[in-house]
Amino acid sequence: MKKQFTILAILALAVFMTACGGSEQDTAPEVPPAPEVPQEPTETDSEDTGSSDEEQAEPSEPATGENTKVLEREKLGAGAAPTHASKLEDVKCDLEESKVTFSFTNNGEYTWSLDQEIGFAPSGDVRNVKVFMNHRYEMNANGRTDYHPITREPMFGPNELFSENCGGVTELAVGETATCTLTPVPLNSGTGSAGLSAVNYILIDSPGDDDLIEFTC
Repeated sequence: MKKQFTILAILALAVFMTACGGSEQDTAPEVPPAPEVPQEPTETDSEDTGSSDEEQAEPSEPATGENTKVLEREKLGAGAAPTHASKLEDVKCDLEESKVTFSFTNNGEYTWSLDQEIGFAPSGDVRNVKVFMNHRYEMNANGRTDYHPITREPMFGPNELFSENCGGVTELAVGETATCTLTPVPLNSGTGSAGLSAVNYILIDSPGDDDLIEFTC
């Protein structure tokens, strides 16, 4: 009898312990998952790359001029002692792109205003210089627009000011050189054997004598 009572006591104790353990497990509060922390934007995401509309147009590439041939150089000065006010060189032209590149040096006595911003009665050490293409067209005319005889595009760009097509040089001091690339320009085709319409001219009309170069493309 005593043995049976001991077994029943052990069983009762086991049941009581199981019940207590199950109750603690059932009544334990559920812990909600931690909220996701939003990621901070990276420096790449926050940078403003800007719009393509604000990008500035780049200057025109120089003419390659593989077929350019200089036929003649000439000084057009009055008097027995020309001042040699300019030196034209490195002429290159491209018929397909309607483009010309050339350099000229101020070997005169005054600084030249490439955009002709000096008045009709200049004073001081600055003078206007005029740059002509094929006699008829003044490439650096101030306030006048010429149009290509075939395409009808505004000529002597790509930038509005002549100086902007010459490396940004607005005034060419004595001894300095400017290199200009202009497009579109009216270029004649030919070898020079069929008269003036078959050749091209660039003329620097400067204080003192003038400088002319004749070439074909």
